[in-house]
Amino acid sequence: MRKLVILIIVIVATILASLPLHLQGWTGAYNPWSGLIWCSDHNSCIHEVGHKLDDSAGWVSRKGDFEINVHQFVVTEITNGKPGELAIMLATYPIESNRIEVYADIFLYSDGNEMNMPLEFRQFYDWELAKTLLKKYKTK
Repeated sequence: MRKLVILIIVIVATILASLPLHLQGWTGAYNPWSGLIWCSDHNSCIHEVGHKLDDSAGWVSRKGDFEINVHQFVVTEITNGKPGELAIMLATYPIESNRIEVYADIFLYSDGNEMNMPLEFRQFYDWELAKTLLKKYKTK
């Protein structure tokens, strides 16, 4: 009987660990263990697809090249005297502690569209996979 209870607990824990958690107040979630996305609206789907793209590419957001590009983008925008909305958002974002969210938010800023993405960041996203995922989660 004890083995059965342990087995049931392990099975339930495994299932829960593989699902994206729907927490109250959240509009989306991505589970890196299972690769599953849960989203309730257009913007949260794009944001969560951003997380999946990041994961699929080996967590680009955690690599130095990405962080350097983010900092250079912000500095260039501010130096030019008229920083855009994205640069202002990134300038106030604690990128060192939240790189994963920065990556997904930049993808959201572009509305999941390569042509809306600043040139400095396009290289960090798999646009073919993005199209497939955005279609799957019906964001358009």
